[in-house]
Amino acid sequence: MLSILSIALLFGSILFFRKVLSQTLGFGSQAQFQQFFFKNELKSFAWGLLTTAAIRSSTVTTSLVVPLVAKKVVRLKSAQPFILGANIGTTITAFIAAMFNSNAAISIAIAHFLFNAIGVLVFSLIPIVKEWPIKMANKLGQLTLKYRLVGFLYLLLTFFFIPFSLIYFNKNSVQVHELTYNFQNMSSKEQNSYTVITKTYLNQSINNWMIYDQTAVSPADPAKIVSVYRRQNMLMVNNELFELSKPGFCRDGEDDKGKYQTCIVEILPRLALTPVLSVDSVYVYERKWYDQLLDSTITRSYISATLNLLVRKEKLNNQGLVLTRDELVEIKRNSRLPDFG
Repeated sequence: MLSILSIALLFGSILFFRKVLSQTLGFGSQAQFQQFFFKNELKSFAWGLLTTAAIRSSTVTTSLVVPLVAKKVVRLKSAQPFILGANIGTTITAFIAAMFNSNAAISIAIAHFLFNAIGVLVFSLIPIVKEWPIKMANKLGQLTLKYRLVGFLYLLLTFFFIPFSLIYFNKNSVQVHELTYNFQNMSSKEQNSYTVITKTYLNQSINNWMIYDQTAVSPADPAKIVSVYRRQNMLMVNNELFELSKPGFCRDGEDDKGKYQTCIVEILPRLALTPVLSVDSVYVYERKWYDQLLDSTITRSYISATLNLLVRKEKLNNQGLVLTRDELVEIKRNSRLPDFG
């Protein structure tokens, strides 16, 4: 019921906004409007980009143009660059959302922009491809005028049948696992647990870790999101690179604490985490900072190459005594998102 009401409010608000904006801008003057907004392709493209970036909704701006074309206030050929500009303008929303998030979020925003920008270049610069949408729109419009059912079937197929079919046939392409980690502070004897939800995308090299602390109230409220990328013998966890090489292999890096060196100290064929949980092919990394005055601790990370998971992380003092430990204690395979309510 709420979903139906939401859809009704969405379409109702778009129609209301379109009506108010049409009256405000004086769309009744065909020649003046065409000259101001759609004088040439560049101007049309720029207005589409700017208005969509300002409103941050390509749905609203394109829905304003559709009735204008239908009433022949704007020519179809003039509206095409406007819609292409709107496809670039809509990417500003992703950049705003990613501005104060992780590098992974910024990467996704850039990928969104590049995807849309490449599409715009293809449909703008290649003459044959540029004419396809206009010819198809004219043919579909003529068929819809003759047979109203054609327009209804087009909407049904494009916005309902095809998307839901793709979702249905790809429903098993993502595996969700619920992991439980225990945190221990050896000096204060403090102990607590937290949840990590991993999403593994089949036939892809990327997966996500959503980390939930004890204050989480819903699956949509993770404390941290980590992007993991695996390519052959390299595992990238956010900005940390772990190379799956031989013991003794070292590489230098730098973070906010300064320069450090990470070395593979050993490779464990099997590591028992609990009496009932063991993981295979575990690489043990040690990280030491060059400037011991800034940080004299050692960070030890246990990475399972088979699961692409950080299964244990320890912080040690310069004498080798463990100060804190995060350790994987449970894996629930093919799990749903947890209910924090």
